[in-house]
Amino acid sequence: MSEIKIISGGQTGVDQGALDFALDHHFICGGYCPKGRKSELGVIPFKYPVIEIESEEYIDRTRKNVIESDGSLIIKDQDEMGEGTEDTIRFCIQFSKPYLIINADSTLNAGYQFRRWIVENKIKVLNIAGNKQSESTDICGRTYLLLIKLFDI
Repeated sequence: MSEIKIISGGQTGVDQGALDFALDHHFICGGYCPKGRKSELGVIPFKYPVIEIESEEYIDRTRKNVIESDGSLIIKDQDEMGEGTEDTIRFCIQFSKPYLIINADSTLNAGYQFRRWIVENKIKVLNIAGNKQSESTDICGRTYLLLIKLFDI
């Protein structure tokens, strides 16, 4: 499954956890971020290969990442989903893109569901989205560990 390209918006939390996973496990990765590489903590670190769009608005980069992907994996924390995560789901529906919601603390059983979803939807470019760090405790690290389970690494 390493032929899948992983994209995200570079925000703290799920986005950076996904990009850290992709970089560490040699996946092609990227995605789109707001102008100025804006994140909740300032500037998105340059180690993340995200491309700035013209807009400074998070919602515009969320839309771009959904459009440019074949589907979106939404990593959620318990029952809590931030506004940006809800925007991702809304854009998936608007643009008829498949999406899968998985809890950040899921067990190995989620791996089978994820891998089947990837194959059934012919996902080559996977957008990974979810809460930013300020909305969910250690969601970056938990995303990284979840992706190891999901990709069976």
